Amino acid sequence: MITLDALQVLDAIDRHGSFAAAANALHRVPSALSYTVRQLEDGLGVALFDRSGQRARLTATGRMVLEQGRELLAAADRLSLRARQSASGWEPRVRLVVEAVLPMQPLMPLVQQFATEQPLIELELREEALNGSWEALQEQRADLLIGVGRDAPAGMSVEFAALGDLSFQLVCAAHHPLALHEPGQLTADDLKNHTQVVLRDSARQMQALSVGLFETQRRLQVNHYGAKKMAIMAGVGFGHLAGRDVADAVERGQLVALSHIKPAYKVPMFMAWHKHRAGEGTRWWRKQIKASGCFDVALG
Repeated sequence: MITLDALQVLDAIDRHGSFAAAANALHRVPSALSYTVRQLEDGLGVALFDRSGQRARLTATGRMVLEQGRELLAAADRLSLRARQSASGWEPRVRLVVEAVLPMQPLMPLVQQFATEQPLIELELREEALNGSWEALQEQRADLLIGVGRDAPAGMSVEFAALGDLSFQLVCAAHHPLALHEPGQLTADDLKNHTQVVLRDSARQMQALSVGLFETQRRLQVNHYGAKKMAIMAGVGFGHLAGRDVADAVERGQLVALSHIKPAYKVPMFMAWHKHRAGEGTRWWRKQIKASGCFDVALG
């Protein structure tokens, strides 16, 4: 029978070059190591060492057993560490959901830091939109929501931490027909014959939300905020974009702000987590996001 102890003995013999040196490293006597190896060989029915020379050497089969055995030893070490982490409140995996209107790039330094500090804890990072974020938390597909409002579904035990305010501006491309109007003469009625580009709610079961809608003949729904920005920049239609994406584009003459129809406005953004399910990994992310201020630039 192959045991972890026997694999540790094989590993030590190979690393230190002899039974005597391995015994010294393991604080055991050489005869104990020889007995362990013999038991393993008898149990497998194969010779793991060639003892024909002055120094015993691994056979080809012995080398194979050792190499695959090292994988088992590494897995056992990881399992032991994860068990200790779990006992101390650390989740085996942390799942972050970022609201689609926020960029993920600011999180990357923290992703690297987390991987260094907690190499055995898996990290899942993905994007959701509107009620899709709340649905992920409700269905236990997320541990921490980043960039949501305080509109949690009724009955959910949720806690919040403020991130800041995200500004939005109604815009169209500089070559879009709406941009040809005199600003003071443009009204909401002028939008009716044009396409509004909107971000689709990613919820699968919850009722889909739509925000900032105007009465128009046509709407183009997109699944990603980046696609919404591209469509508006290309002149496909008009829509709301985050302030960080508007200022430079307006200055460069790529976008026109439709402020006379709807002035720029701000939306409070929060982190949210389930009150009774948050572990140490989720707490780590909440603390680091707040301390680093990584979204300060994006939120403006």
